[in-house]
Amino acid sequence: MCLCNQCICTGLRNKCTYTDPIYKIKQGTEKNLILKEVKCRMDSMNSGDVFILDTALNLYVWNGKDSSPIEREKALVFASSVIKARSGKTKLIVLNEGANDECTQFWNKIQGKKKVMGMVVKRYSIKTEEEGGSDEKHNAFRKKMYRLTDRSGDLKFTLCTKGNMDKNNMVSWRKLDSGDVFVLDDGFKIWVWVGKGTSLREREMCLTYSAKYVKRYNRPTSLPIQKIEEGKEPPEFIENFGHFSEKNCVIS
Repeated sequence: MCLCNQCICTGLRNKCTYTDPIYKIKQGTEKNLILKEVKCRMDSMNSGDVFILDTALNLYVWNGKDSSPIEREKALVFASSVIKARSGKTKLIVLNEGANDECTQFWNKIQGKKKVMGMVVKRYSIKTEEEGGSDEKHNAFRKKMYRLTDRSGDLKFTLCTKGNMDKNNMVSWRKLDSGDVFVLDDGFKIWVWVGKGTSLREREMCLTYSAKYVKRYNRPTSLPIQKIEEGKEPPEFIENFGHFSEKNCVIS
């Protein structure tokens, strides 16, 4: 059974080409955290960051011995969001480098050597924190919000606004409109905000368009997609906006 988010949102499980991705969580410039997919090899990993392997049935969080507390905390928050989006059908397994990371199922998924005609020609190894690179050299992900509307008669999915990097990557709440659906990518989750006055077609197609966005723009396939209704926004969504309130939304 496939549990990847694109299949959950679109229902097209028979067309799934899901492979086990591994992600790096790194604290980048201005303390912003970054989620990035890397090659599933030992030399993609380092002791200074946190890595998440998603096999759909299991979600492994591997904490490098020199990773920061904020990276570890964000990894657990992200993992919890993924598991919740899959109705708890994925199991969380936390591994700490040098302590309890002797997990055969995990390491069997990570490529440790290169073979040519059955012969080992190269061995890969985990890098040190220094070899993993400075956190300050990694740029933060810029949040993006898209609008899904059928006001012209056809469904259109267009970029609405981006996070303001001078204001801690905040997104403008002024773009929200009760008559449409808005899809916000905050780097760790896809939020699908449904306005009170949206059409039936917009409501029916919003998750499909969100999944298509993930695929088209090569976003991490494990990103959880959460649909929320106007007026019922959770704190995790609101924190992406500056001075957000329900009264700020434009009523069509």
